[in-house]
Amino acid sequence: MGRTYAQILTELKQYAKQRWPDWNIDAKHIGNILLECLADQIEKMEYRLDNLFNELFPDTATDYSSVLRWARIVGYPVRSVTPASTYIVASISQPATTSINIPIGTRIITPGQKQIVYETTEAAYIPEGSTSVNIPVRQTESKNDTFTGTGEAYQVYETADGPVWVDSIVIKVDGVTWTKVDDFLLSKPTDQHYVIELQEDGKILIMFGDGTNGKAPPSDSEINVDYKISQGAEGNIPANTLTVLDSVIYDTNGWLVDLKVNNPEPATGGQDQESINHIKDNLPGWISSSDACVIREDFSNAGQAVSGVQRVLVMTHEQDPSIPALTYILYVVPDNGGEPSQELLDAVEYAVTVSRPRILTLVVDVKAAKYQIVDVTCTVTPVPGYSASDVQAQAEDKIRQYFDYSRKEPDGTWAIDFGKPVYMAKLTAWVADLSGIANISFSEPSGDIMPPADTIPALGSVVVNVS
Repeated sequence: MGRTYAQILTELKQYAKQRWPDWNIDAKHIGNILLECLADQIEKMEYRLDNLFNELFPDTATDYSSVLRWARIVGYPVRSVTPASTYIVASISQPATTSINIPIGTRIITPGQKQIVYETTEAAYIPEGSTSVNIPVRQTESKNDTFTGTGEAYQVYETADGPVWVDSIVIKVDGVTWTKVDDFLLSKPTDQHYVIELQEDGKILIMFGDGTNGKAPPSDSEINVDYKISQGAEGNIPANTLTVLDSVIYDTNGWLVDLKVNNPEPATGGQDQESINHIKDNLPGWISSSDACVIREDFSNAGQAVSGVQRVLVMTHEQDPSIPALTYILYVVPDNGGEPSQELLDAVEYAVTVSRPRILTLVVDVKAAKYQIVDVTCTVTPVPGYSASDVQAQAEDKIRQYFDYSRKEPDGTWAIDFGKPVYMAKLTAWVADLSGIANISFSEPSGDIMPPADTIPALGSVVVNVS
């Protein structure tokens, strides 16, 4: 479909002329007015149908719920929000005269209006005679929802809050903990199983069986759902910003303790719920990959499906003769680029050697990606009427967009990729497209960037001068 109003109207007039030879298609009479109204309605109908058809396929869908539906169909594990973590130092000014217990779940927050909540993940204490203790913390807020079972088949409940960290969910029915499963296909009538479904807003749908495949919570039973929500990437805060104790702490004598808290190191590891583009990029590979990693595409698809991974390059002896035979080297680019954590590298290795086992004769080496840093310096001339500061800020943002690893070319290939040149003509045209720029010239880089096959360009410093 996709025809425009003008195309539809032309076709209708041509049909009218063929059907009724005496029809004057240029005259302003009621017949041609009706054709114009009909063309307008057909164009709107085709637009709606095009949108509807697009949502039926994962590569053209634009609605998050449509892509989630496809992910559920093929069993693709959509990543929920992931909390950041670090540790705090809890201290008092004078050595404790009695033990000070700090329970698990103690809340620590950042100061200011937009508070970020952290919770301790272990119980800790400051022993008598000491002044401080280190405690691991995670950027979560504990929540609890209570529902009443109906005894009906396929009961469904939704959490009140989100985004939910899926790994934190604990469900009890009348005090008994039930087990999460992927589906009810193998569930027996008495199996206390439930299935969860991630929603676009990060909330979770909780579904129970029908009494044949999976037990249904009895009528008037109490369903307790304990879970934690998180702010994802926003929880990656700098050091020395977790400074407010949001819980009351007493010593063993019952006296209120003036406890000071601080995080000496930044919090890391927080990720937002998986984006629609990341799901769409990885669904085809997930569908086509075998249960084992055998060829390069298997390793690439399995590694790239790991939460927090933006790109994986797989190199073998065929691509680089210096690599030993039967060896696969995986270069990993994390979300937003930079140095991947050891935890992320370990997760990729696990995905390609355990989750989808490799052939035993193959050697797998997972490494951080090699970057070619590209510093950009340019001078822009604003169009009269545009402020220098606005044009400067827009040009800086446009340059960062150009080097965004999630950006794709019109043909569907990655705009910035391993071994792919960065052509100055393309970069210049990309930034010059801004309406407020009359002229632009680059002093750095001085020419096209030609990275080796195992290296990916990465944006370094950005300097935009205004003339």
